[in-house]
Parts: sequence; structure tokens; C-alpha cells
Amino acid sequence: MCSKIGVIADRENNISSLENGSLILIFEKKNNSWSTIEKINYHISFSSDLTELRDNIRSLILRLGDCRVIAGKTVSGLAYSVFNRIGLYIFEAPEISDRLFDDILTDIQTAKKKKTDFKNIPKEPISINNDGTYFLDLVSLQKAYPEVSSKKALQNFVMTSNFCKLDLICHHMPPWLESILEKKRFTYELEKIDEHLYKAIIYKKGCDRI
Repeated sequence: MCSKIGVIADRENNISSLENGSLILIFEKKNNSWSTIEKINYHISFSSDLTELRDNIRSLILRLGDCRVIAGKTVSGLAYSVFNRIGLYIFEAPEISDRLFDDILTDIQTAKKKKTDFKNIPKEPISINNDGTYFLDLVSLQKAYPEVSSKKALQNFVMTSNFCKLDLICHHMPPWLESILEKKRFTYELEKIDEHLYKAIIYKKGCDRI
């Protein structure tokens, strides 16, 4: 469990942005109370070129040691990108308080639980019986893994799998998929589940509609 939080601060120890700050205060919770255990001074010139700026931010992160949480008054732009890519938990807040730190830990635990739940979401269509019927919830998949496009999840399956029917939960029928289905002698129907959610039932021509 995370017990340390790094706060970007100015010389008066007020929470700040990376651009306007000059140190990172490392807080740790022990015996139900938060206290500063380390101060890391830094100077980063945001007028330097992007490569140098990115390297300087990465060097600062290395100085955080095992602290994987960063909070600032604002965290945006390149700073956010580098923090996020390295895997830090990022938070914005107007001021420092024990309540803030406790809320941050709660948010992290909630995020970890959701990540664990997402592990059970299939990243490609799965067979639901032995008659050639498959299923994929594309909406839940992309909520769990935003980097997975519909094409990444479906193209290889549609092009290479010998299936008769695919039930696809989606917000809309991907245009690229419509084009492929026409070429491969498939047809489909859309069933509306709610205002923005559909089930696309994709059939291979010649197969019985199960």
C-alpha cells in the first residue's frame, strides 16, 4: 500500500505547480498521522528544449525513491505526461492537509480495485458455446483499456476465425468493420439496448441464426 506522497511546493512550503515550485515535500503516514520525512530541492528551467526538459523531470522523479504519488496545485503538459508514463499516481489540490492525503490513499485503493476487476474483461471475442457463437463487450473493454481500438480487438478475429455468430456490445458499428463484413459475406443487425448502447449481432451468411 502507498504510504508516501510527494507534494510539489514553493519556498514557503505551499503546494505549487512544477513550473513555480522549488522542492518536493515527501509526506509519510505513520501511526495515523502525516509528517514530512524529506525535502527534495530542485531547479528545472522550463525554457529549455523539450528533450532536456523531459530528462530533467525524469531525473527529479528518480530522486523520489519509492514514493509513487505526486500532488501539485496543477499538473499538466509535459510534466503530467512524464509522471503518467513512469506510472506515478497524479493528483491536483489547492492546499495541503491530512484529509487530502487520506482521500488520495482512498482514491488509489479504489483505482487498484478497478484495475483488478478489469483483468477479467476479455480483450478479444470469446466462445460462449460450441456452435460457433462468440461474444465481446467492446464498451467495457475500451473503458478498461482505452488504448485498445475496435480494430485491434476485432480485426484479426474477423479475418481469421471460423465463426458463425458474434454478439458485439458497442456504442456504434465501426465503419471499418462494416466494410470487412461485406467482403467476407457477413451480415449484421443492431439491437438498441439503451440511448447510447447497442448489440451488433453479426452472422455469417449460410449459418443458422441462433
